[in-house]
Formats: sequence, C-alpha cells, structure tokens
Amino acid sequence: MRRSFLVLILSAFAFVCFAGNATLKTAAQKKDNVRAPFELKLRFDKEHVYDQKVLEQPYVQQESVSLFCGDDYGINVKIENDEIAHITYQKVTAEADITFHFWQEVDKDGKQMMMCNIHNNLARKVYIKAVMTIPFKKGTYKTSIMPVEAGLSGIEIWGAHTIVQMVLYNFRFKGDKE
Repeated sequence: MRRSFLVLILSAFAFVCFAGNATLKTAAQKKDNVRAPFELKLRFDKEHVYDQKVLEQPYVQQESVSLFCGDDYGINVKIENDEIAHITYQKVTAEADITFHFWQEVDKDGKQMMMCNIHNNLARKVYIKAVMTIPFKKGTYKTSIMPVEAGLSGIEIWGAHTIVQMVLYNFRFKGDKE
C-alpha cells in the first residue's frame, strides 16, 4: 500500500513537472517573441531627431514581422501544401530561415536613409509585402520589397523616408502575378 502510494505521488510529480515544463517552454517562447519597451531615436534631417517611446510588442504576430531601426533577428517558416503557412520568431539569426537587419545610415551632411537587409536561407525565392509608418503622419503606407532569391540577400533602401516601423507580411513562394 505504501509503495503504490509512493508510485502514485512520483507519477503525479512527474506529470506536473513535464506538463509544467511544456507550459514554461511555451511561456518562454512567447516571452522571447516580445520586444521590451524602448525609446526609438531616428535622425529626421540635419537638425532634427525623431523620438518615440515604443511599448512592449511582439516581433512576430499574426504572420507579420515588425521591424524597428536596429532590429536584427529572423524567422522560421512552416511549409504546408508547398506554401509558407506559418512564421515564428527566431532570435538566433544563424538558425533562422529568413533574417532581417534594419538600420539607419546618416552621412556627414545629416542626410539619412533607412536600409533593410533580408537574407533568405530557404531553397526557394520568397515574396514579401510591406507597410511602414513614418514620423508625423498617421496611418500606414505601402512600400515595395523585391523578392529575395533562394540563398541570397536583398537590400532595400529608403532615402526619402525616415521609417518608424516596418511591417512585413504575406510571406509566400509565388508572386502576385504567378
């Protein structure tokens, strides 16, 4: 009787530990996907700096990637029926299927440009859509992203806009006209 009680207690403990680990792992994955609050400072022109407090938010949410200046991370993709079905945040760029590096360059005259390097580690060309927000304007603005060939990088440059946030979405293997 005492032995069966001990086995029951140990079994219950093991179940709680394994179930707890699964819950902790899921919670940790969700926490890893969350960008901590920070203060965004961007050069707007030679004399002005744009400053904004950014609240805590996910890097990846609803199949979309959120980029702010200084971001350097990646995503992993799940493929179903020969298409990209789901994306997840990947902090370690060396382990990512697609990586993103988003930054601002400012020359000696104070002229700025925003740059985004997208590297595709997949075996197929990837198409992406994007929108951005810009300082002192409400709403989002469409922008174009060139398809990124398999195993290669693409660099996008915006010289006319200081970009507060870039959101990449609709990751797919086929273009709109294919």
